[in-house]
Amino acid sequence: MKRITIREIFTSPDTYADQSITVAGWVRTIRASNVFGFVELNDGSYFKNLQIVLENEKLDNYKEIAKQNVGASLIIKGILVLTPEAKQQGEALIKEGAQVYVIDDAELQRVQDNYPVIWKNKDAKPQLCFVGCPHMTLKQM
Repeated sequence: MKRITIREIFTSPDTYADQSITVAGWVRTIRASNVFGFVELNDGSYFKNLQIVLENEKLDNYKEIAKQNVGASLIIKGILVLTPEAKQQGEALIKEGAQVYVIDDAELQRVQDNYPVIWKNKDAKPQLCFVGCPHMTLKQM
């Protein structure tokens, strides 16, 4: 079975809904009880984590998985079940009327152009280099 990236799942969830998939990644969080548990998995392809629901009755190695720590590497095979009404969907967690500020290339360029420079000629090549601890005074060094 071909491994699916978490980016693929989040960008086109209907393609994989209710189908058997394989994902691999690192555990970001893990919460487990005697009956069921949750693992948030991330493979580095997307900024959101994929939540995996584990059920003790359905897994032979449930206790082994539940003992894993953050950073453990897992390969998960299972059915993708979509939960669009769940709180994990980030849009539902944003308060109504919240201000959204987008930082694009133009904004980054504006900040860079207006950043204060302490020397007069910003294109000049340095002639001296001071190496030391910036939080120490000359007397302390």
